[in-house]
Amino acid sequence: MNRSKIMLLLRNINTRDRRRLRKFLHSPFFNENEELCKLYDFLFESVASPPNKKKCWAHLYPQRPYDDQAFRHLLSNLHSLALEFLTYEQLQKSPLTAQTLLLASVNKVELHKHFEGVVRSINRQSLDPGILAPHFHHQLSRVEHYQHQNLELSEKRVRTFKHLENADYQLDCYYISQKLKNYCDFLGYQKTLQQEAHIQLPPDFLEYVAHSAFLKEDIVRAYFLAANMMLLPDEEHYYQQLLQLLIQLGQRFEKKEQQQLFIHLINYCIDTKINQGRQDYFQELFILYKDTLKQQIIFNGQELDPQHYKNIITVGLYVRSFDWVEQFIQEYTPQLPESNQENALNYNLAKVYFQQEKYEQVIEQLREVEYKNISYALGGKLMLLKTYFELGEFLALDSLAESFRIYLRRNQLISKDLKQQYLNVIRFVRKLSTVAPFDQKALERIHLQIEDCKALADKAWILAKLGELNKSSRKA
Repeated sequence: MNRSKIMLLLRNINTRDRRRLRKFLHSPFFNENEELCKLYDFLFESVASPPNKKKCWAHLYPQRPYDDQAFRHLLSNLHSLALEFLTYEQLQKSPLTAQTLLLASVNKVELHKHFEGVVRSINRQSLDPGILAPHFHHQLSRVEHYQHQNLELSEKRVRTFKHLENADYQLDCYYISQKLKNYCDFLGYQKTLQQEAHIQLPPDFLEYVAHSAFLKEDIVRAYFLAANMMLLPDEEHYYQQLLQLLIQLGQRFEKKEQQQLFIHLINYCIDTKINQGRQDYFQELFILYKDTLKQQIIFNGQELDPQHYKNIITVGLYVRSFDWVEQFIQEYTPQLPESNQENALNYNLAKVYFQQEKYEQVIEQLREVEYKNISYALGGKLMLLKTYFELGEFLALDSLAESFRIYLRRNQLISKDLKQQYLNVIRFVRKLSTVAPFDQKALERIHLQIEDCKALADKAWILAKLGELNKSSRKA
């Protein structure tokens, strides 16, 4: 029973939804089989530790011998009804979709008043906050099509193409915004994943959109700006325009779209600015993260994504907002997924200790971190490498540098660009750990090499360590 589809589903919906599913099953409109209600009620009480099949059967039929085929049939029917419930719940969360489906049902001459009433309701909903997304335009296209059909039915012949033209326009809005969204996702994944997706824009697509009427649509404009921001990172006005658009109209976007667009902004700050040496973007990123926390944008339901949790602490420490970081850790660690809380806490405490120069505690804390997650593996190994450098433990540093290099070479999930950033870190840390303390010419050569290196993680720290060596050399 523990591995059955129904139990897997029940464990992955919240208590509120499990209670609503019970009401759904007990409604004769949806289910008339009382045995399924009885079975669900029995399972409902034991989600964490489900009984075996025979115990369930005995609860339902105390006087009948166990029939595996009959019990599997019951489970299958219960699972099907649970999926119907989830479909119903999804419709409840998307009233525009529900109203569009209703429009199809009342699209009859005899129900013209009903039809017009539903259209008015849809028009009101289209102004609601949290509604802008590519599929919003797809729904509007369907609504316009139904209105065109309704005119055909009621007037017997076509007198105007207004609704058909609107339907075509909304369909183009849907295609363009969804195409741009897919392309932005591709550009984002391309920076971190080795595998490539075969997603391309039609020739001169961005130029076409730039000079079209579609750019006045907020969802089209948002993804148009995001795509250009990633394709042309040196033209920072795309970043600023997208940021201003989200500040002004953020609540109009559907929550998932708002999340994704903010993530594109965050990744722009990290990947194309901070990782390329633009330290001024740390403050920009810190403000972004504080805004997304305040608006609950980067949460999955009630949970905070562990990657964002880690990045927020990194940025907060960099801009030296230590009190804010401490308060953040206390407030938001319990909002991580339960399975991630201990690992995230250990890793990020190590980062706090590193910033406070408590290097021995960094080493102790990193021993408690599990490196199954690539992000923690890369960050943890880099932090330990830096810690050994700060302590002057150069034998340990050399051993770790070699094992880190092998890990990067062998891991097929890490993109080439990201690998190169970390391989360059290893290269320069080794150079700094072996350079003669008073060799000014060698230090100058290393400085030029670092400045010329475009793919270098934690460039600021490496330059800071080089600066310390330069000071020591000049004093001598």
